[in-house]
Amino acid sequence: MLIALAGVSLFSAASLRAQNSQIVPRLPESTVSFVEWRGSSSLAASSTDNHVIQLMADPAMAPLWLGLAANFEKQQRQSKSPAPPLTMPEVVSLLQNPAVFGAIELPNASEVSPDGKQPARMALFVVYDATGKAALIAQLEAASQTSGPNPQTITHYDFDGTSVEVRSGKTGESYSALSGNYFFASDNKATIEQLVTRFSGAAMPADSITQRPEYAEVRKFVGSGGAFEFFARMPAMSDVIPSNSKNPNGEKFLKSIHWDKVSAAGGSVSFAGPAMHLRGAILGDTQPVGPFDIAGASSATFRTQAIAGSAPEFSVTRLNLAAVYRLFYSAIVPNLPPQQAASVSAMEGMAQAFLGMSIPDALDLFTGEMASATSFSTDGTQEQVFAATIQKPDSVLRILRAVLGPMTLAEDTEGDATTLDIAAPYRDPATGLRRRKMFYVAVTPQMLLVAPRKALLRQLLQEQSGSDAAAVPKSVFADPQYAQLRARMPASLSGLGYADISEIPWGPVFAKFATQAQESAQAAAQQAARASKTGESVRPPDFSWLSLIDPNVIPRHLHMLVSGWWKDNNGVYFESYAQ
Repeated sequence: MLIALAGVSLFSAASLRAQNSQIVPRLPESTVSFVEWRGSSSLAASSTDNHVIQLMADPAMAPLWLGLAANFEKQQRQSKSPAPPLTMPEVVSLLQNPAVFGAIELPNASEVSPDGKQPARMALFVVYDATGKAALIAQLEAASQTSGPNPQTITHYDFDGTSVEVRSGKTGESYSALSGNYFFASDNKATIEQLVTRFSGAAMPADSITQRPEYAEVRKFVGSGGAFEFFARMPAMSDVIPSNSKNPNGEKFLKSIHWDKVSAAGGSVSFAGPAMHLRGAILGDTQPVGPFDIAGASSATFRTQAIAGSAPEFSVTRLNLAAVYRLFYSAIVPNLPPQQAASVSAMEGMAQAFLGMSIPDALDLFTGEMASATSFSTDGTQEQVFAATIQKPDSVLRILRAVLGPMTLAEDTEGDATTLDIAAPYRDPATGLRRRKMFYVAVTPQMLLVAPRKALLRQLLQEQSGSDAAAVPKSVFADPQYAQLRARMPASLSGLGYADISEIPWGPVFAKFATQAQESAQAAAQQAARASKTGESVRPPDFSWLSLIDPNVIPRHLHMLVSGWWKDNNGVYFESYAQ
């Protein structure tokens, strides 16, 4: 049980580090993106009341840690490194300390070298707080050394009193160094030297990524104190695509969709308090035309609530489908060669003749709100229904008849709705035989509904006829815990998600997942063996340990997941709570 206890210790460290990052303020202003892990010791203050951490630390989860450890150590034993690999407890020990992974813009990236090659525009890096972990770092470095037909050549050089290790191999060079309390790694020599310099002094550097306005704007929403944090800013377009790019259409495409209107993105995951809290933002210029056109408008209610709210799991979102088509059409077609552009125009004309209207007009019939609701049978089988808000139902029906005509077995009327029984052909992957799968469609004056069973479709029609979403039997919108979590987000949303974790049959779900995962792993292993020149078989990972986890452990700690996203003049924001 030592391995399992090591997994539990990841979520119940005894010491507590400061919540403020000690690494990010030392990163240079040229940092483009980073992901920061504050260290498992930063979770200590939350381990007593956070429901997610309580779940991870429950003794009933020990089979999970044992199973992951067994698969991890099996993979490590197959490594070609001459040094012994790290064990799972040793890896967990490394996770106790903070680390940052990221990318930095390189200076003079636009200059072409004398041999005509375009230099790298970004350098990848790792900064790890190695306090008390120097021996494990050395062991990790030794275990990562490759052998075989393409071994690495290892050399060292001195940089300002710090020994920098250089690994040269077939794919290039990498650099690493241990200086003071920090371990550094990068694929660029100048970058690792810059990091060693910036972290060597007691005082913070004069410039930092934290001084960039994009970072400051993201932090206004994200805040501080997360166990995980991530940030990315949009570099200049000329820094993304080389001037001598072999694919100039790529640059034209990004410019045509106005990708430069996205300025930055960031987020965090916090375990402070009973709920795990994830929040983030994508910021930029939301004025048309640009990527933000895809996001639909925010409002306090959704027209599909009556359908979504009666299921144990649902999601509702608003997208501007016509804006998506127009944005990408205007970005792709003008950049095509004349012959291909003519072919696209011809296909668009054929689609208009087939549908009786243009593609943008057909997409405008769908007003953008879409919902899916999932229910579970006692054997763990999932059953999903879908809904989309529409206008001009007669036009929607005309399109469905044109597209689904050959597959339509019956058409009927249910109240003010027209229903279609559809038999969709497919090929059985096990037998290779062609089969048909039934699904049922209803078009009401305001909605398109899709269900896998006729009885379920009729139930949806009855629920939709109710004028009050909160009056739906077992509706989540009447649940006090849902109301509490929903109140933490803005009143107006463009998307809403929910899961009643206590209503999911976790035992059967685990069993189905284990079976499907094992079958997929075996198929992948067989394919890899066939593709192997040596003919060696690959043993798939073992998921039998899933059956050892008590399925009641999840609803014992977690009861509900609520998430949402919204849009305003400055960007798109998302937030979720698991409690």
